[in-house]
Amino acid sequence: MLSACSPQSSQFIATPPKTPLLSVTAVPTPTEPIPTLIPTEVSTLTPTPYPTKHILLNYSRNGSPRPPFHDYLGNAYSKLVLYSDGQLILTGETFQQKILSEDEKNSFLSQLATLGFYRIESNQKQDETDTLYDFGSHYDMEDIGPVSCVVTTEKARELCVFEPYRKFLVPEMKNILYFLDRYQPDGMTLYVPDRLFLEIGNGRTPNVDNLPETPIVWPAQFPSLEINYPGILYIEGKMAAEVFAFLGNVLTPHLVTQNGLQYTIEVVRPVLPHEVVSFP
Repeated sequence: MLSACSPQSSQFIATPPKTPLLSVTAVPTPTEPIPTLIPTEVSTLTPTPYPTKHILLNYSRNGSPRPPFHDYLGNAYSKLVLYSDGQLILTGETFQQKILSEDEKNSFLSQLATLGFYRIESNQKQDETDTLYDFGSHYDMEDIGPVSCVVTTEKARELCVFEPYRKFLVPEMKNILYFLDRYQPDGMTLYVPDRLFLEIGNGRTPNVDNLPETPIVWPAQFPSLEINYPGILYIEGKMAAEVFAFLGNVLTPHLVTQNGLQYTIEVVRPVLPHEVVSFP
């Protein structure tokens, strides 16, 4: 859980586990001369500690297939998260947010309770003995699949659903997931991240679909992309918001050019205020 602002701007380049990690020097203020950003090998890479934000409700997806940057952020990927200060974030192709009023926040949580979230019985075994499901005579054991979890902290409760069995859920749980999947209050705006992950590939990555023919020019004040292998770029502070805005505030891949070389930004992933970045 993490704060949404930081007075500093810093950025690092890291590689996947068991490969050397890279970092780049921080971008100076406009009053200072801008040095050339040259990647240098380092033995460890530690992100800036960010204070956590307290969660009231987190609706997340876990497990297979693993979400992007799971080595750095864990296997849980929030679809909807509400914090104690009223900030609501909805994830998707774009990330949307709103600061709910006390009435809106209480109405949202009351609706969850009215739908039976605290009354539903479940042993959470995700099998034919779990009363969260009504299999009738159609139970067929599945070993692999994602799990969606709804967690509340003000009145502590966690209910997880094995996605391959979703059609067998009891009506109360179906209604709860229907409510959460479609909840979007008026007045949502784009979420502005203070931390951002990018997965970078050299050249035009052949396995990425729908890349534009013409690359966009990567601004000189942004972290360098001059790496000789696929890598991961982690950006903190105001620079994260600037890079995300440059990429259109969307998660789709991008083709960019820097110093005459092309790179594919294959995956874009804002870091949410409750997530802790941990480099392997």
